[in-house]
Amino acid sequence: EHTSPGPSSFDQQDVMGQWTHTFSSRSDLQLLAYYDRSWRRDLPGTINDQLQTYDIDLQHHFQFGKSNDLLWGGEYRLMQDNSQNTTPYFGFLPAKRNLQLYNFFAQDEIKLVPDLFKLTLGTKLLNDIYTGFEWQPSARLTWTPARQQTVWAAISRAVRTPSRIDVDYHIPTYPVSPTTQNVGGGPDFESEKLVAYELGYRVQASQKVSLSLAAFYNSYDDLYSVEVVPDTKTYLIQNGMKGNSQGVEISGVWQVF
Repeated sequence: EHTSPGPSSFDQQDVMGQWTHTFSSRSDLQLLAYYDRSWRRDLPGTINDQLQTYDIDLQHHFQFGKSNDLLWGGEYRLMQDNSQNTTPYFGFLPAKRNLQLYNFFAQDEIKLVPDLFKLTLGTKLLNDIYTGFEWQPSARLTWTPARQQTVWAAISRAVRTPSRIDVDYHIPTYPVSPTTQNVGGGPDFESEKLVAYELGYRVQASQKVSLSLAAFYNSYDDLYSVEVVPDTKTYLIQNGMKGNSQGVEISGVWQVF
């Protein structure tokens, strides 16, 4: 790619394999694995980085009785990052780090009243090297008063786990006095958190036209910030912000032919 004052190079290779098996009309299994290598060489004075990612993912879907549709699975991911700091003024410390992530998830779609009420409950439990275990539950209730209409309400919790830019980034990369301006990384950085609320309505107005209306409210906590350590000129990456967003989304589909 072309960057000022000269070109930077980037190359990437990846391979993915998938295996599926159908036990019956009510049960199936999927295994997915991939490898990815990316290499970025920036201009002198910046950061070169090589990242290798190994990932394996298992999902099992089956129906239990007449009312339960279950999905469960797990994932393991290993990311080997090799960052070459070509300047002492900023970069990642340590230069090399192995990042491991595990997660397990389960979801049950429950028919409370056939063709009328459906409840979907699920959660994902993940573990990463920076913050340990994180819990991400969700619940969704769907009401179908008629074949052409659907009403739903949902609440979910999600997190953004830290990356190297949140924890390992230093300016400069060599030790300095607390009276000298510096960024000392984010050694205590936690996951950013979101609790999302949603209420929606969908109607099939005609054979070719469908409309959806959804209202949402999102509450964010422990958001990324840069805070000064009292009585010093050292700044640390921390979770000092929070916020919220709300709105209404309207969408439609018109199938012309």
